[in-house]
Amino acid sequence: MRSEEAARLEWERIRRANGDVLGNLTAAWPRADLGARGIYYRIQTAPVADAAAERLCGELKRLNVACILVRP
Repeated sequence: MRSEEAARLEWERIRRANGDVLGNLTAAWPRADLGARGIYYRIQTAPVADAAAERLCGELKRLNVACILVRP
């Protein structure tokens, strides 16, 4: 998203639409500097165990919600 506020609003929209899948997960919007493409804010949920994260991401993708696993 192009701003923190836009990321927060998008998270709220996604959470309302997919609350049964996302449960009580919280999110943050880390800043990503993409150089010439500009500054963006990603929507990133709290840490989720590997197997659970893969299931969650798979379910979100089936619901047409973009999801990328980020590993430490």
